[in-house]
Amino acid sequence: MATQIAATPIVTGKYAKEILKSIKKQPSAASKKNGQDLINFFKNFESKGK
Repeated sequence: MATQIAATPIVTGKYAKEILKSIKKQPSAASKKNGQDLINFFKNFESKGK
């Protein structure tokens, strides 16, 4: 099977700073709660299916 390897993109300037800033963002408490609710929902969904 043939594969294609793309070149690693190089980001500089203002766009690079925006990327670094977005990486540092932390999820809010509400976002964490919603994520945990989804995890619990699917765990319950899986356990009921067995």
